Amino acid sequence: MLAVTGGGTTAISDLLAVPGASRTLLEATVPYDSQALADYIQRTPEQSASASTARQLAMSAYQRARQLTGADDDVVGIGCTAALTTDRSRRGTDRCFVAVQTAKRTMIDFIAFDNAHSETSRVQQERACSDAIIHLLARVAGVTDGPLSLPIGHIKTDHVAAPLAWQALLAGINASTLGELTTPSPVKLLFPGSFNPLHQGHQDMVRIAEEISGELAVLEISTFNVDKPPIDYIEMRDREQTIGQRYPLVFTNAPTFVAKARLFPGVMFVVGVDTITRIGDSRYYREAGTDPEQNLREGLDALTESNCRFLVFGRKIDSRFESLTSAKIPVALRNLCTGIPEDRFRKDVSSSDIRRQS
Repeated sequence: MLAVTGGGTTAISDLLAVPGASRTLLEATVPYDSQALADYIQRTPEQSASASTARQLAMSAYQRARQLTGADDDVVGIGCTAALTTDRSRRGTDRCFVAVQTAKRTMIDFIAFDNAHSETSRVQQERACSDAIIHLLARVAGVTDGPLSLPIGHIKTDHVAAPLAWQALLAGINASTLGELTTPSPVKLLFPGSFNPLHQGHQDMVRIAEEISGELAVLEISTFNVDKPPIDYIEMRDREQTIGQRYPLVFTNAPTFVAKARLFPGVMFVVGVDTITRIGDSRYYREAGTDPEQNLREGLDALTESNCRFLVFGRKIDSRFESLTSAKIPVALRNLCTGIPEDRFRKDVSSSDIRRQS
C-alpha cells in the first residue's frame, strides 16, 4: 500500500511496470491537495513535508492494507512526502521523507537535497524520491540490506524494530503493554495524555496528584485515537525515551475514558479541565445511528460503575483561567471529580504551544 504526496510518484509507475505487480501493490494514492492529505491521515499536519507526516501516511496505508487483506504480518504501508525544487518561493530546504510501517517495525529515510532551482534538478529529485521508496520496500522484503546510494542528496535513516508487547498492541491482541491486568487494577493513579512533549506543567500535575492520592502516578498514552491512525513505533520509542526514564509509562489501545476505566477499574485519573469538559460533552459521543445524549449517559454510568475518580487541574483557555468550578459538565460527572485550586496549580503552557515555537 503506497501513499505519496509532493514527490515519489514515479515509484508507482515503476512498480506497475513490472509483470506481476498486482501481487505486490494493493493500492496507490496521491493525496496531493492539503485537504486530501488531511483526510488520508485523519488530521491536519503541522507540516506537510516532514518525518511525522510521512510516518502518518505509512501508518494510514498500513491500516488500509490490513483492512483490504485481513492480514497483519504480510502487508506493508509506505508513505512519502516531499518538498522538491519549485519556481515559487517556499520556506525550508528541498527534502524528501520515505516511511515504512509493518507489524514489526517502523522505518524512515530522510533525504536532504542541495537547493538548486532548475527543471533538471526537480527531475533528479523526483527520481531520488522514487528510488528511495523502491529501496526501502526492498529492505523490508529482505531483498537487500545495503544502504541506498544517490547521485544527489544526503540520507539519514531511523528504524525501530518493535518489542513484542508493542506489536501485540498494534495488532489488537493486548489492550495495554502491561499485558493481562488483574481486578482491581494495580494502577491506582493514571495520567492519560500525548505528552508531546512532556513539560513542566505535566510534571507539576504528577507531583501534586501523588501528594494528594498517596499513590505513584503512571502516565498513559493511547496508541489508538478516535478517528486517527495509531501512533507508530518510532513515536512510541521517542515517548518512552523522554517519559519512561522519569515516570512509569504504559501504552494502551484505549482511546476513550470509558475504555480506560474498564481497563483500569477503580483508578483515579489526572486530567485538565479541558479534558473533563470533553468527557461531559455529548458532541464527543456521536456515532452513526445513535443518540449522543444517550451515549453520554451510558458513558457516565460506565465511569461510575468502574469506581473511577477524576483529579481536575485548571488551565488557561483562550484568555481565561478555567477550573472545575467553572466547567459546564453533568452533575453525574461532577460527582466523580475533585478540583485543584488555582493557588495550588497554574501553568500557562501547553505541548501544542511548545511544538509551534520549536
